[in-house]
Amino acid sequence: MRASIFSLLILSYLGMYGQTWVVTDSLRLSSNVTCICVGYQGNVYIGTATGEIIKLPATNKEVQKFSFQNLGAVTSISCQNPLKIVSFHQDTQSYVVLERFNAQPTIYEAPTVDGSRIEFFCLTPDQAFWSIESPDLLLRKRSNFGSEAFKYELTAILGSGEQIRNLVPYENGVALFSSEKLRLISAGGQTFKTIPLEKDANTYLAGNQLYSITDGELKVFSITGEEIKRTLLPTNAAFAIIRSNELIIAISTSLKRYSMR
Repeated sequence: MRASIFSLLILSYLGMYGQTWVVTDSLRLSSNVTCICVGYQGNVYIGTATGEIIKLPATNKEVQKFSFQNLGAVTSISCQNPLKIVSFHQDTQSYVVLERFNAQPTIYEAPTVDGSRIEFFCLTPDQAFWSIESPDLLLRKRSNFGSEAFKYELTAILGSGEQIRNLVPYENGVALFSSEKLRLISAGGQTFKTIPLEKDANTYLAGNQLYSITDGELKVFSITGEEIKRTLLPTNAAFAIIRSNELIIAISTSLKRYSMR
């Protein structure tokens, strides 16, 4: 399903740390943005509270949309696999597999054990499914065919009062976000790097870069924690991505694109 992208051209200038960004396009959404993923060849995928998945290709201004309103909000999107993307819908404990984002999507019931509930769910490039399940806070890895590779009790590594915020693919392992730290976990389940996170910042992984938004400022870090760049945002955006010389911002129920001048 395809839709025309960003019909409105706005000539607005923002001074950001000596840089000038020009708003080039704007797209109104049906509901708030809930998640964002930067995947293969720089394509950006957006999830919304009403079950929409929106693809912003890197090479042109035409978007693609899928809508799964009956499944509820898109909790997360895994898009690092070049052949498929997977969206997870926590409310209905289901996930959707989109092959190449063109074929008919397939909807599955998320696998659970003994009445547990999946809080976070993702697909890594090696075709493994990872999940965090309550009430016992188990990190579980399954093969593409459903067999369990391992499970791990996260209470063993979490500090007092530390809360899980997100689980996203990183290489063939995962990046585990908490209220205090980012932990990189290998495909075998070992934590090989821990990075402290800024308190009260909205921090997320996009591609191999770490993004952090706080007080209207976007900071970009390498996966090892070194700061790469920072820029002021026009408002307290939910998500922002820098792609080449383009800035993509999610503001409530709209997406805006900026180019650098």
